[in-house]
Amino acid sequence: MEINLGRVQGLSAYEIALDNGFNGSKEVWLASLKGDKGEKGDAFLFENFTEEQLASLKGEQGLQGVKGDKGETGAKGDKGDKGDKGDPGNDATYDDTELQTRMTNIENSIGNISTVLDAINGEVV
Repeated sequence: MEINLGRVQGLSAYEIALDNGFNGSKEVWLASLKGDKGEKGDAFLFENFTEEQLASLKGEQGLQGVKGDKGETGAKGDKGDKGDKGDPGNDATYDDTELQTRMTNIENSIGNISTVLDAINGEVV
């Protein structure tokens, strides 16, 4: 059902005010509509929202933003505390076979040096 009100003819609010005893211009009447400043109200807190109001504030998830530039390296941190003393280690050991091999290599080197020195001195071995 469609209702066409067209243009409604009637008195304006100012004309009604005049009919009810207001005596002044439109500007004075308009200024009279503004009342005195009211007292300061209580702050509106998050807890004052109703569930419906909170639900209406939440929008859809936005798109992922562009990755930002790498930040600068931060300042060097403070020196850390001294660590706990470690457990004692095992007694040192060596491999007799490895030691023998090294000794043999040293003896061979000395022998070779002796042969070279003898050759330099003119001795035939």
